[in-house]
Amino acid sequence: MDYKYEQLFKKGWYLLYTRLSLEVDAAACIASEGIDYFLPLIELAGKGHVKRKATKTPLFPSCIFVNITSDEDYNRLELCAMLRCCLLQGRKPVWLDGQLVDRVRAAVSKAGRIYVSAQYFQPGEQIVFEEGSLSGVSGELIQCNGKKKILVRVDVINRCILIDLPAEYEPALAGIAC
Repeated sequence: MDYKYEQLFKKGWYLLYTRLSLEVDAAACIASEGIDYFLPLIELAGKGHVKRKATKTPLFPSCIFVNITSDEDYNRLELCAMLRCCLLQGRKPVWLDGQLVDRVRAAVSKAGRIYVSAQYFQPGEQIVFEEGSLSGVSGELIQCNGKKKILVRVDVINRCILIDLPAEYEPALAGIAC
């Protein structure tokens, strides 16, 4: 990372950009420095000649969430050559709400099929799942292509995570208009 922003960081989560296709290597480097990070990975069906192999790929290409707790964490991040820069607003790094990282983490870990979209969606009904397969997931209930989906907004990178609504929730959410 080429910038000297040690005095601008406060404790919390930040979004770092990595060199293209080096997200997993950057995560390994960050982990070796003892810094907390979150790299959301999804499983995709690969295209093998004989067998289809499932591969894990980053949900947000070239992005990794990092929890900086001290100036030393920032200094240690500079040792990771795979990192390019921090998400900036003007000349200041953008601090992320820890709840955003928690929502993304819950969506990736609990949901079956998820999609990422850069499309803008009208705000939907706020919903929090307290039981069932999506327990802990929060977002908005929207209608997309004639089906109800859960939308988790990641506004800092202008992306949305769309989750197919499992059949177990259909009866309970049938009365909610979206």
